[in-house]
Amino acid sequence: MSLPISHLLTYEQFLAVAESIKDNTGHITEYSNGKIYYFSPNARYGKSIRNLCNILEYKLPGSCVVANELHVKFAENEYRIPDVSVFCGEDVREKAENYILHLETPKLIFEVLNESTEENYRGYKLDLYAVAGIEEYFLVDYRNKTIEQYYLQNNSYNRRH
Repeated sequence: MSLPISHLLTYEQFLAVAESIKDNTGHITEYSNGKIYYFSPNARYGKSIRNLCNILEYKLPGSCVVANELHVKFAENEYRIPDVSVFCGEDVREKAENYILHLETPKLIFEVLNESTEENYRGYKLDLYAVAGIEEYFLVDYRNKTIEQYYLQNNSYNRRH
């Protein structure tokens, strides 16, 4: 669902609105060109994200940070909340501690599919993340117990088989 607003929000304004919506309704929100999109996660979806974060934190090197429920600024008026974002680099931990990680480009993004988000993840977000330069994009389907991996090549994604 989307909620149009009368003027464009800054990142800070959007975060305040997003926190209020989450506190009052439990909905997770994203923002794109003057519209706030919101959805309500289910238990299997949340468990999939927690499990994925635990696996990644165990497997990735110390120079990487795993984040979920982090609104990432992809462009002006484009604040999305990937299910799981992986940031890597020399100063990534310092940026996480100073609450500026959202300004970085994630190296990897994982989205957990469900009926209400699948079309968006396979369409709009696939294109958005490719343009943003996300090196790898993963679609996790807990219903079918599969993971699709896409890798960036020439500003578009190719599916790894």
